[in-house]
Amino acid sequence: MTMLSDDVFRSELRKAANNIEHWLAGFRDVADIDVANDEASWRVGLKPHAVHACPIELVLRVDQCFDMMVGVETYEDRPIDTLALFPKLLQAVAIGKVVTRVSSSLTTATVHRVATLIDIGDGSTWTGVRKVTADRTSAAIDLIIRDQHYVPYTRSL
Repeated sequence: MTMLSDDVFRSELRKAANNIEHWLAGFRDVADIDVANDEASWRVGLKPHAVHACPIELVLRVDQCFDMMVGVETYEDRPIDTLALFPKLLQAVAIGKVVTRVSSSLTTATVHRVATLIDIGDGSTWTGVRKVTADRTSAAIDLIIRDQHYVPYTRSL
């Protein structure tokens, strides 16, 4: 998405936030929900009541970037390509379509990379990556992958 004018983006952000807030009403009994906004951003945090469900915090900023914390992983200063992505991300997390993938050395247990994968249900996956150690070509041979899957916020999802 090309950068929108500030006024157009703020208007679109307000609409997207209102739609998400309306959708959140159905989750009040299965998650603690915190919504806040100010001149620079709109923020929502979901802390599910279900054990092993994935918490998420999303901050949509008027500078057309977003910050997101999924589980314990944080992704900051990402460009907003389309506001239509965020309801899909929140829905995917709520229904348990999230995996935290940790790549570590088989011999030393050193973590090399942590990836967050969110299956947004239209055949695509949002991916966030945090590199912990520098990639080395020899390290790829002895990496072990551990996936942490999350459960839905409620069985009815």
